[in-house]
Amino acid sequence: MGGGDASINIPAYSLNQADGEALISQMAISSVNATFNVPSTPPPFVNIDGSFDNGVVGHEYGHGINIRLVGGRNNSGCVTAVESMGEGWADFIGKIITLKNIDNGISLNGVGTFVVGQSISGQGIRPAPYSGNIANNPMTYQTLIDDPSNATFTVPHGVGSVWAGMLWDLTWDLIAVHGFTDDVYDSNGMYGNTIGLNLVIEAMKLTACNPGFVDGRDAILQADDVLYGNGVAGSATGANQCVIWSAFARRGLGANASQGGNNITSDGNADFTLPSGLGCSPNYLIDNGDDASQQICQGTTCLLYTSDAADDLLC
Repeated sequence: MGGGDASINIPAYSLNQADGEALISQMAISSVNATFNVPSTPPPFVNIDGSFDNGVVGHEYGHGINIRLVGGRNNSGCVTAVESMGEGWADFIGKIITLKNIDNGISLNGVGTFVVGQSISGQGIRPAPYSGNIANNPMTYQTLIDDPSNATFTVPHGVGSVWAGMLWDLTWDLIAVHGFTDDVYDSNGMYGNTIGLNLVIEAMKLTACNPGFVDGRDAILQADDVLYGNGVAGSATGANQCVIWSAFARRGLGANASQGGNNITSDGNADFTLPSGLGCSPNYLIDNGDDASQQICQGTTCLLYTSDAADDLLC
């Protein structure tokens, strides 16, 4: 166990909540005997803990942000609905603040891979790893609707992961258009990853208490108006309206999507179409089925992405 005294050598064993609850229930009616076995192949890093996983730490920091902003700064209980995106916002924050210029939107990017002993390209602890490739991450608003018992998309983490996947697509579409910066603190810069972060944070301030997915999408469109348009939310003047609609429509939150009630995830309607009169034909980095080579530039350095290479990003 922990402690500064080297003479403390009592072993500690951790287990998940479901197993723990099962043991507690059994101990209420009888004695419980347990056998501990040393694994034949020790894990590569014995001190596996969430505190060593940057994505997990960033995720928890993300909770601090969305809990304080959604529904207003004086209301900390606004991310508790069944269709709440709280866990998704948290996953997104953990991901975007750890992005590097060698990453790309198609690669598998799981959450909590370190804490479960997986490589960085593992699935992690969500129903699917984040990826702009629909084959790698098939999660859409429709797949959420098609799981009425929330057996796969559990509340709240599984539900939130669908939202985070949409924000991940949006970020990489923005990077395809605006490029990438290593300086995530450059909030005034016009790079895709910082624009994505700005939009999501600003949208939280514009999101009503206990929102659903359509509410969240609309808030991001409004945030674009506020930050990159004429400053009036809902004016559809933001510079990134086409990018935003493209990313959400790809994942089933298109123009005709409806969310139904916010305390059920199966009563909405998915839609994969763009608004009429949008005035653009999006064709960004992670469009489904797009096999064209595309270039992303940062300053004078350009990277060539070829989707034929699955998840390779070539200089």
